Amino acid sequence: MRTLTGKAKITPWVGAVLPANGFQVIPSYHPAFVLRKPHYSPVLRIMIGRSLLVAQGAQIEAWPEIYIDYGSGTLSALESMEAAEWLGVDVETAGVKPLEDALLCIGIASETKLVSLPWPMEPTYEKRFRSLLAGKKLVMHNGQHDELSLETHGVEGKNGFDTLLAHAIVAPRLHHDLGFVAALEFLMDRWKSVFRVETDLKGAAVFTKRNAYELRTYNAKDSYVGLRLRAPLVKRLHETHNGIELYDNLMRLARIGMVMRKHGLLVDQSKFTAHRERLIREAEKATTEFALLASGAQLGKSGQHTSLKTLFFDTYKIRPLKYSDETRSPVLDKEMLRAIIARDDETSRVARVVLSYRQFKKLQSTYLDGLPIYTD
Repeated sequence: MRTLTGKAKITPWVGAVLPANGFQVIPSYHPAFVLRKPHYSPVLRIMIGRSLLVAQGAQIEAWPEIYIDYGSGTLSALESMEAAEWLGVDVETAGVKPLEDALLCIGIASETKLVSLPWPMEPTYEKRFRSLLAGKKLVMHNGQHDELSLETHGVEGKNGFDTLLAHAIVAPRLHHDLGFVAALEFLMDRWKSVFRVETDLKGAAVFTKRNAYELRTYNAKDSYVGLRLRAPLVKRLHETHNGIELYDNLMRLARIGMVMRKHGLLVDQSKFTAHRERLIREAEKATTEFALLASGAQLGKSGQHTSLKTLFFDTYKIRPLKYSDETRSPVLDKEMLRAIIARDDETSRVARVVLSYRQFKKLQSTYLDGLPIYTD
């Protein structure tokens, strides 16, 4: 990746069409990585299909008209949005605390016009913004942050559809960053990575010390992409088992969370640290015990290392209960490990350690590391 494109990491550039010595490169995940983490297999399939489309002449989508300054064109763009049923909205703030941090700019978008203006605004434009935000159905990405920030600064704007929460339902184990989600759905440039990764600025400085016009262009694009994502994500929610019900419940929880934050009721973050430290200790203890019991085999990051199958099915010669439909290799899942534990022989203790290790890592990844992160 670095040799071909000069980019150091894969994830920020997945789905981008990058120039490389006269060729075009579309970064994706290595098949070996996907075999270890099968939930990424749709990403690989999408990128292979996208490569074929680009080879056949498909072009990166062009951005609609963007207005980031005061003028008659901006007023006309805002006026045209009155005809839209849904609008995309995004805010940029000076930090991650919507009840405290300064509001830098507000972006709003229809299917054909993108507008972002600084806050506070000139009265004529502010009146237009307030009318649109109060009267339209709004799409936001991490609406809890954006709606609270707007409310803190006296602007009415209710989150009608949250693309972050929707993606957390349809693809719970993938990244929920707006740029990543958009890369799976559309052939467009990775605007967020260009803005965030290709700079020496870090943290809040990426926003507070950036050129105002660059920031508002970025903001306008965020609002537009959120709007564009609503339709495919609604479709995927309907295709997901209980997807609509799960999404509605998550939205209700988000609203409860907003009320809690406004009243100063916050989650004790130290509890997350305490639970994480405990689970890490338990996993390390299991790793030590496993090394004593099964020299030569490895547990791996999540207890899924390929040497475990060799240990149980080849070395211990245990008969598998089932085989993978994709690879036809024996499956070492919870059911199989419990069956080995029930044998009550020398292999049972090893299986019990592996199962415990997996449970500790699952708790850590799902309930600590895997919760939706409410960032832009």
